[in-house]
Amino acid sequence: MGGAGNGSPLGPSSALQQLDSIGLVELLEHDGRPTFILDLEALLDDTRLEPIFCNASLRSSPGLQEVVFGTTQLQLECGLRESRTYSDFKEWALSSTRHAVSADGNSLGFLYDGVVWTSFVLRRRWRLISGNHVQRVGSALTVPVGSSSHTNGPSTAVQSEKYPTQAAHPLTNAVRLHSSAATSPAWTSLLPTSPHTDFFLNIDWSATGVGALESWSYHLRQMAVLLMSDPRPAAMYWGPDKVTMYNEPYVVVAARKHPEMMGRPFEHVWPEVSNDFVFAAELTRQATMAENTRFLIERHGYLEESFFSWSMIPLRGQTGNIEGFYNPTFETTRQTISDRRTKTLISVSFATEMQLFWTYLLRGLEPNHLDIPFALLYALSDETQSGNPSGRKLATLQGTLAVPKSHVSAPNQVDFEHSEEGFIPQFRRAMQCGGPLVLQKGDGDLPETLTAGIQWRGYGEPSMAVVFPLLAGTRTLGFLLIGLNPRRPYDDDYQRFITLLGGQLSTALHSAVLMEQASLNQAELSKQLALRTQEVEESQKRFARIIDLMPVGFSSCDAAGKLVFSNNAFFQITGHLRSEAEPMSWLETILEEDLEVFGGYWHTLMVEQKSIDCHLRLKKRFRPPNVVDDHAEYNTTILIHAYPEVSDEDGSTLGVTSMITDISQLVHLQVMQRERAEEAVERANLAEKLALRTQEVASSEFKFKALAELTPVGLFYITPAGEVIFANEPWYEITGYDRSVHTPMYDSRRHEYFHTLINVRGFMDAVFEEDLELMRTEWSNLAEKRIPRTFELRLKKKWYDKTSGKSTPTWILASATQEKNEDGSVKSVMGCITDISLQKQAQEHALERAALSEEVIIRTQQAAESEKKFKQMAELAPCGMFYISVEGLVMWANSQFYEMTGHGRAPEDHYPLSFANIIAEEDHPLLWEEWDKVAVGKADVRFEIRVTRAWVNNTGGKPTKEPAWLLFMAFPERDADGSVRSIMGCTADISQLKWAESVQTRSRIDAEEAKRQQEQFMDITSHEMRNPLSAILQCADDITTSLETYISAADGNPALCEELVQSILEAAQIISLCSQHQTRIINDILTLSKLNSDMLLVTPVVVQPEAVVKGILKMFHGELQSHDIKMHFLLEPSYKECDVDWAFCDPSRLTQVFINAIKFTRAEAQRTITVSLGASVNKQPHGQDKRVQWFPSNDVDSSKDLVLSPDWGDGEAVYLYFAVKDTGRGLSTEEKTRLFHRFSQASPRTHVQYGGSGLGLFISRKLTELQGGEIGVASEAGEGSTFAFYIKGRRAVADVNANEAQRKSIPAAVSGSSRNQQADFSKGANQSANTTKSKESGEGEVFQRHIVLLVEDNLVNQKVLSKQLRRAGCTVYVANHGQEALEVLQRTKLWKDSISEDNIDIVLMDLEMPIMDGLTCARRIRELKNEGLILRHIPIIAVTANARMEQINTAIAAGMDDVMPKPFQIAQLIPKMDKLLARIWQ
Repeated sequence: MGGAGNGSPLGPSSALQQLDSIGLVELLEHDGRPTFILDLEALLDDTRLEPIFCNASLRSSPGLQEVVFGTTQLQLECGLRESRTYSDFKEWALSSTRHAVSADGNSLGFLYDGVVWTSFVLRRRWRLISGNHVQRVGSALTVPVGSSSHTNGPSTAVQSEKYPTQAAHPLTNAVRLHSSAATSPAWTSLLPTSPHTDFFLNIDWSATGVGALESWSYHLRQMAVLLMSDPRPAAMYWGPDKVTMYNEPYVVVAARKHPEMMGRPFEHVWPEVSNDFVFAAELTRQATMAENTRFLIERHGYLEESFFSWSMIPLRGQTGNIEGFYNPTFETTRQTISDRRTKTLISVSFATEMQLFWTYLLRGLEPNHLDIPFALLYALSDETQSGNPSGRKLATLQGTLAVPKSHVSAPNQVDFEHSEEGFIPQFRRAMQCGGPLVLQKGDGDLPETLTAGIQWRGYGEPSMAVVFPLLAGTRTLGFLLIGLNPRRPYDDDYQRFITLLGGQLSTALHSAVLMEQASLNQAELSKQLALRTQEVEESQKRFARIIDLMPVGFSSCDAAGKLVFSNNAFFQITGHLRSEAEPMSWLETILEEDLEVFGGYWHTLMVEQKSIDCHLRLKKRFRPPNVVDDHAEYNTTILIHAYPEVSDEDGSTLGVTSMITDISQLVHLQVMQRERAEEAVERANLAEKLALRTQEVASSEFKFKALAELTPVGLFYITPAGEVIFANEPWYEITGYDRSVHTPMYDSRRHEYFHTLINVRGFMDAVFEEDLELMRTEWSNLAEKRIPRTFELRLKKKWYDKTSGKSTPTWILASATQEKNEDGSVKSVMGCITDISLQKQAQEHALERAALSEEVIIRTQQAAESEKKFKQMAELAPCGMFYISVEGLVMWANSQFYEMTGHGRAPEDHYPLSFANIIAEEDHPLLWEEWDKVAVGKADVRFEIRVTRAWVNNTGGKPTKEPAWLLFMAFPERDADGSVRSIMGCTADISQLKWAESVQTRSRIDAEEAKRQQEQFMDITSHEMRNPLSAILQCADDITTSLETYISAADGNPALCEELVQSILEAAQIISLCSQHQTRIINDILTLSKLNSDMLLVTPVVVQPEAVVKGILKMFHGELQSHDIKMHFLLEPSYKECDVDWAFCDPSRLTQVFINAIKFTRAEAQRTITVSLGASVNKQPHGQDKRVQWFPSNDVDSSKDLVLSPDWGDGEAVYLYFAVKDTGRGLSTEEKTRLFHRFSQASPRTHVQYGGSGLGLFISRKLTELQGGEIGVASEAGEGSTFAFYIKGRRAVADVNANEAQRKSIPAAVSGSSRNQQADFSKGANQSANTTKSKESGEGEVFQRHIVLLVEDNLVNQKVLSKQLRRAGCTVYVANHGQEALEVLQRTKLWKDSISEDNIDIVLMDLEMPIMDGLTCARRIRELKNEGLILRHIPIIAVTANARMEQINTAIAAGMDDVMPKPFQIAQLIPKMDKLLARIWQ
């Protein structure tokens, strides 16, 4: 096969001669592939292909033939122009001639309907198209747009790399070149002449798996010619090694793999996909295909986003084995990107409201990360909008994509006309040009200051941007700025996309504006209402469930008295059984005394054909609520409105429609009111109004069948023989009567027909046994005596009380009468029944029933003013009812719905989803979730939601407005195919119930908070009381011990005596200091008690305010010195301007306010307090310091003005302003909100660092308010605080006794405490050693007991306890908090790898300490022991004033070994230490 010979270069001449003898038609008829021929010169149909020949294989497959030629039924119905797949196939079949490689050329394949079609053109006219059946091999054979996987074909190998286009073909060492002296075989002359062909021929093919060119098979030569001549990118992989060869257009696809990939095995060229792709095609022997694979190709100086579709077609040899694979590629960049952008245009939804437009816009743009890398959306406000009173145009940010929050390019709201922030100047330019404006970095429109920090989506690289105005007609209402794709040029297609996007957004914006202003057409609504009325007969199922919810009994019966329709309320009120379907059976529910009266009414209805309004008593018993006598029962009384249904043809009476209302409660109330003369008239008027409203409601007449379908009352027609002629569904449901049973009424107990004259049956088996006699009597009244009857009856059917879970016989209220023949005989018994079981069980809820009755009256009044047909009946319901289309349009609703929800009644208020406007904004997510459940999920829903309508709460005396709560119950109405046709339901106002729940919740929270504050106050007060008390006890022990030592050593050691005297003196001073501290705590509690009892008085004294303040400051002189606190006193200019010298005020109360300001400065590095004094005349000095936030109080304005008392003199009223500014820790915003409240400190740790009970600032607030003033604070965390307050007084004239009174009014100074000490291990050890040594040398009897680490932040307790421990023979080291304790342990031999010889036997640990508290420290010590850093267990005793059992348990759980509650004596502590150490050592 390799020789050229004298024949064709493609094979021997004998083969060609044999081929010439074979005809084309003969060849195609034997071809197993479906094949057809098109005449390209003939005038073809513009929609379908018209072949001139089909071979046997295609003719044997009619289905495939119809699909190919576009003659399937679906294609004919839908239109071939609408079928994109067929249109593409037709275009390929007719247009591929331009891709022919020669006069008799071929084109690449096309996949259509599971067949890969290939084609050849003969003599430029005859188009031969053949198909091969294929299937796709799993998801791995398709490449989604944007995928970076290399498992989907060779084309994806360049997707994530940046390959430049190879314009030339440099020959690198990787490419094996043929010897230059070699000559190419003759068949290569058929190859097109090009540099790429030269490159192809120069490859050393003999070194590859396919061999030298001259040895190639006929099939390989033919495919090589086809490959190199194909104008589209294509590659071919041949032989067992799948040697790669490709044409020149494929160089763009190969990118940087060219030229090395030519002649190399596929697995070396495409190692990332060789196992997943080609092998799959080889195993399945089927062609595989991938569409729209993305490439990044450098064609115009940058990496350009491109898309290609390609396929992998197996090439079979003469033996049928696969010899290679053909890989054609088609560029689909423009179509793919156009589809992506079109999808974005489609996804931009049209909003029905302006407020939703911006959200929908961004939601539509968000998925397109590549073409819209970032976006800014602004709304431009109108000058006339009420929200912009200044008249300026404001640009307000509505949302962003990929722009961080608070970015410099996206200010929230700016002045559109003057602002230079963000892109506002570019917006103004876009508004002036009226169209898209391109922004480029080089032009200065995209400065780095605005684009830095933007998180570009898509390829993540900065690019150009475009901004365009959003127009509604001629008005500019917003701007959209979007980034452009850095991998696509801003060409005509991109500009067209931006123009279409701007136009569509403007159209959508204009539509949203028009939708907000549009209203529904009243005539159209009337037309729809008329159509709904005509379709009433079809809507029985639609309204049946709604009618069953109504508490008013509705019924309809035919001329024979047989119930045609009745609702649940009818059976509940009358007690009539649903199973009793006989005509006039409902008469058994009427009391015998009223049957004759009802007979007259029935005659009026049936004969005179007039409406009636009457009261009737039923046999059903009614027990009034709140009655002590258990036997006080009465007959149920109902109000009936009924009217006849007259035939339009002959004027005969077709039946009766009635409405009944249970007014037993009202009648009973009227009886009760008659006994109370003052209430009798009001109750009578109420009954009269109810009757009047009911009469107005019943004045309208409509078709009987409409009411029968809509009313929930059980209606029936029964013959005298007891055969049910008609009964509606509620009648069967109430009675439980079997529809299939229509036999005479039989008394199963007597085994006989209970009527002697007329053999009847009925629902006797459904009647409760005790009421059988009553049923026989009532039937006799109806059938024999012909008396209309209304009576109550119990049925065997069980009624379940949902509240108690108990079951009782069902009670019904039955109303029935007779239809008579011309001779006066009974033709039928007709009536209605109502289930009144609920009323029978409602005696325990009498008050609620009374309220319900009033609500029924209100609904009845509203119903009388509404529409005339069924919807007029629905107005009587106490609940709102509605009918909404699947588009969200309220098609119908009763008055209660509008009243409960606040929805507008006008036609312009009704538009799709208009009901969303009545829902509170915060409940919109719940609304849409439930809407999806019922409209999409087709499920019944029941949920509670808030509406914008206000509910007036009158329970507190003063009316308040709160959001109204509604209970919604809705269900979908479905068509025959199961789709949702509409949504129906009802609403109930539950605002009162929700308010009660919130009151109960608030009460519980308040109680829990009060309990928590009380416990916290008790803990703090206990801690503050126990700490000094412990020090007092220990000092007392110290004094006692010192005195005993002094007595025994008085003559022996003078130095020791002097030391003991100094110790006693120091202990006495500490006792005094601790007593004063306890006195302050007790005084705070007593002051609070007086404030609560209004016993705290303000006594005016003539003083000099300046001298009073200076005297108060002297009180703190010692404490200020002990804490290194500097004090400054300043007189404000306002004080000097007002010239205040002497004034009436209460200096003792003023002193109490000042005491709480100094303590919060002790722990700061810079400790300074500045006290200032100011004044103002006749006005409150709120302007002295603008930063001060004054605590709101009603007492200042509402309380009595104290200075009006004669004791305050008649001088001019003045306000004295005081401010205390410190350099303390400052307060955070959260801490400031807790100030000035009872039992409240800035933080839970405040009392640990500064002490106190949480009452000081609360008392200060009350004292300032008591003196006609207010208190406030200005503070920032870490910057100190300014506590300011003012009081009211009067000017005064100094007298001779003023100085003495002023001096006595200022309390004595309080001595300060010692300065803070830092823990020093070596210093503590030396002190302990010296102390022990001195005692041993002095007495010789004190022995070394234990080495103790005392961790205590209170310096007094620390000093006293350490002294007593040393005196008891212990070596004591001290630490001020937990962190210092850990540092001390690190310097002992207890610490791993420590070289120190110092030791610690036991730790005494306080719990409440700054920096690190005792509990945290104990936990950390135990953790270090577990980690191996501490070598042995260290005993820890908690020494604390937190003495509650739960606090002790918390300490033990934290790692403490024992607890010593304060106060205690050293004689109690030492044995506890000895016992604990003995246990540990054992």
